[in-house]
Amino acid sequence: ALKLAEVYNEDDLYLSLLLYDCHDFSKALDYLRKKSRAEASNNLKKYGQVLVKEEPVGTTALLMDLWLPMENGPADEYVADLAEFAQFYSENPEDLRYACEAILAMGNPNLPSRKSLYHTLLDLYLSGRGGPGSAENKAGADRDAAMDLLKRGWTAGHEPVYNADVALTMCRLHTFNEGLIFLYMMLRNYRNAASVMCDIKDWDALLALCENHAEDS
Repeated sequence: ALKLAEVYNEDDLYLSLLLYDCHDFSKALDYLRKKSRAEASNNLKKYGQVLVKEEPVGTTALLMDLWLPMENGPADEYVADLAEFAQFYSENPEDLRYACEAILAMGNPNLPSRKSLYHTLLDLYLSGRGGPGSAENKAGADRDAAMDLLKRGWTAGHEPVYNADVALTMCRLHTFNEGLIFLYMMLRNYRNAASVMCDIKDWDALLALCENHAEDS
């Protein structure tokens, strides 16, 4: 049955047999690597969850290839969107975090899923999912990483790489006051920035805000 499914390009049947009957997950990944980028992506949307669970490293490596444009590839080349696969990593957040950080470090400004990358990574940092160390030791490092991510994605004089409203919602959800203040300041929403400063009793920051932006509030 496997041979016939492969010969006649019955991807769905072939992968279903490999994964659920033969439990040959590495062979399924090898098969997907031979497919076009669009075909591999479409099949991973259906079988990605089981592959991430059983072969997290190999599956993440394949997905990273699909999320990144090929070097010197055609202008109309298919590139998968990271957001369509993030849900498969509920039990493997460390692998998703690694992939997001690695892709971001490449600094590709034309990455189609760049916005999804920032949103996903910010959520991982603020929720404390993935990453090394104990929960207690991670908390401060993750908040520092989240703050660095927000700043890298929105520099003065430029539009933000991420969606500011989405970032604000995440910061509110996780009570990330430092991030809220940064975002409100970048949005020139000084009243809300001042409100957060009052909530956390950061009087020095509030005084500086009043001195610098009294006429703008």
